[in-house]
Amino acid sequence: MPFTATLERPRAAGTTDWSDLRQTAPQPTGDGPTQPILEARDVTKVYELGKTTVEALRGVSMSVTAGEFVALMGPSGSGKSTLLQLLGGLDRPTTGSIVFEGRDISALTDDQATRLRRERTGYIFQAFNLIPLLNVRENIELPFTIAGGLRDARDRVRKVIDLVELTGKERHRPDQLSAGEQQRVAVARALVTRPSVLLADEPTGNLDYTNSGELLDALWRSSEDGGQTIVLVTHDARAAAYADRVLVIGDGHIQEEITLGRRADHSAAPLIDRLAQVGL
Repeated sequence: MPFTATLERPRAAGTTDWSDLRQTAPQPTGDGPTQPILEARDVTKVYELGKTTVEALRGVSMSVTAGEFVALMGPSGSGKSTLLQLLGGLDRPTTGSIVFEGRDISALTDDQATRLRRERTGYIFQAFNLIPLLNVRENIELPFTIAGGLRDARDRVRKVIDLVELTGKERHRPDQLSAGEQQRVAVARALVTRPSVLLADEPTGNLDYTNSGELLDALWRSSEDGGQTIVLVTHDARAAAYADRVLVIGDGHIQEEITLGRRADHSAAPLIDRLAQVGL
């Protein structure tokens, strides 16, 4: 019988950690025994802007299973980036709950949210956010530097550099790289900690056609070869076509769910045809 997840009170002294969240029974997906790694349950998000109330999300429910590549697609202002922020613990829902790895993260303390982002999730944003004075390897190693080192850090860094096809450019600084290469460094930095879920918010927004394709190829390989779970926000059908499943978001709702399946051909034509069929 499902039970409601609650957040245990932080201990009076000492820091809280991920285990301080009591586990929640995942909701059945109806697709067999696989349980979701990430869920939104009837989530709303309301912003009060002076005398104006903005309903960014209106009762959104969705789930992502381990190893799945899911795209949240919609126009600017649709609520897709707001949903991504809630899924990653960057913000809290007004009502409803976010369940990550069986734990309700809807009311995390600041310490718990920081630990969640550092240890369990990876982020890629439209801005590259690289340190100008550090080279490729040093930028990718940054999470380990902050955490105090890791025994197999060097091997992990080597593998992600190979994954994003930057071998031979380890000593280049960001200003010696193209925009696409800089974003691939950001991808490698997000992947090197081996996050449970990688969250990407419009990562191709500042890239041209060729560099966008190279970045999306790297993301897809991380999911196909490494089993990485990915949630990608985009307004671009070409980017969304790399996903196994596309959730079309508009006016704070999920308007359509389109299953594309895992495939090596990332043509956007099937997705565009399906969007046209449903009038989107």
